[in-house]
Amino acid sequence: MKLFLEKITSSGGRVGRLVWCTESAQSVLETPLCLPYTRAGAIPHIVQSVYQDLSPRPTAAMLTLPSLYELPGSAVLKEYDYGIHNFLNMKDQFLYLSIQDPHCPPRSGFNEEKSTSVWTNGGRMKVSVAGYMEFVRASRPNVFESLCDSVSSQTNKLKRVRKSVDRTLRFLDQTLAMRQNCQVLEECGLLGAVVGGDVYEERVRSATETVKRPVDGFVIEGFDLEHSHECYQSILQSATSVLPQSSPRFIHGVYSPGKAHA
Repeated sequence: MKLFLEKITSSGGRVGRLVWCTESAQSVLETPLCLPYTRAGAIPHIVQSVYQDLSPRPTAAMLTLPSLYELPGSAVLKEYDYGIHNFLNMKDQFLYLSIQDPHCPPRSGFNEEKSTSVWTNGGRMKVSVAGYMEFVRASRPNVFESLCDSVSSQTNKLKRVRKSVDRTLRFLDQTLAMRQNCQVLEECGLLGAVVGGDVYEERVRSATETVKRPVDGFVIEGFDLEHSHECYQSILQSATSVLPQSSPRFIHGVYSPGKAHA
């Protein structure tokens, strides 16, 4: 996966092409773009027959760990051994795997030193770096988000926000160590998570430290629709100001085109 920039606007917005390889060919995604949200690989309220008639048909989609981690889970995908693209009949799609489901309200107070909690149909499940890497190795998405301890905008305690940044960086280092020893994981793009809540200094620290790691792009974590426009812009700029222009950036949720271009 590689981003080729064609234009950078005066406001910081970027126009470019995201190039990625499938089993049979090289494909291009024009950016900025919106990834269709899915649950277990299906777009809610759009049946397959309608999806097939869409023109132009989306060539990329967002997968969420909570909708896949329990079922089919690592064991089924490992036994199947053809990856998540074939399992979901999305062979020629660019698939991005996120840690949390942006459609569900964030729950605070459940992450731990060695794991992040996700909420499946069966309830809370603890996800360690090792368990997450096992799932990624079995599913083989085009790109995946590093495990992170993201805090919501309602979390304003500095101690908790600092711990969130420290944990996320530690998870990323563990992920990179495992990725070095596995060719399958190296072939999947890795996005470093930029956290820090609404604390400007911690956002900058998270972004600065993540840039030092060999990641393929970045996910700006911890935003929700409760942010005012001014707060959103201020926090977003604090994070993106230190990110390299040549790397892809992802953000979760539904925003106006103006916010997405920022």
